Amino acid sequence: MFFGPLVRSLTNPKNAAIASRVKTMNSRRSLAVIAAALLLTSAGWVGDASPAGLTPIALAETRLLLGGAALLLRIGPRPAWSAMQGLPSRSLLLAALAMAVFQWGFFVAVGALGSGTVIPLTTAIGPVAAIASGIAYAVYAAVTAEGNRAPKAGPRGLVTTGGALTGAGVLLAPVALRSSWPATTARSLATLLYLGCVAAALAYALFASGLRALTADRALG
Repeated sequence: MFFGPLVRSLTNPKNAAIASRVKTMNSRRSLAVIAAALLLTSAGWVGDASPAGLTPIALAETRLLLGGAALLLRIGPRPAWSAMQGLPSRSLLLAALAMAVFQWGFFVAVGALGSGTVIPLTTAIGPVAAIASGIAYAVYAAVTAEGNRAPKAGPRGLVTTGGALTGAGVLLAPVALRSSWPATTARSLATLLYLGCVAAALAYALFASGLRALTADRALG
């Protein structure tokens, strides 16, 4: 009595077609998350190979401001502002603070550990910066996870990320303005544009899009 309807439901062509579409969508969203992870990782490679004179604070500040602005512009000023009104201000501030620490610590660690330097102080700072960066990103991910996973959140997930990136850039601005910036060259501009528009904006957009609609069992598997 019980198994008959269950078998008919599983073998129903309509149900099979729906299951096939869901599987295809999950596969695409899994690829989006993987692509986002690769783009985020590429920031370390690009930062390590950046032109001389681009300090960690310069890399972090530019990536934050460009990435945040690109995400908010992608959504549109009015939808972004409307969605931001519904975000808890404390959570957004915490996410921005965590992102600021993450970005700065990330590029400090890349510069210290990826440059092959043998200065004892620098090599000591590198692991500390890497640990601080990892903790800060865990805080950021915990704060923004709910908005990014909500299936009907609309632009809210991207607004949270864009707001956090922009806010982090504002928090680092006083330090960044006091640091030295290199002369503008084609290579330095290309590096900064890549870090902001590709390794930040595009990467976080793919991550939010893929994670938001990805089923929980697929994400964990």
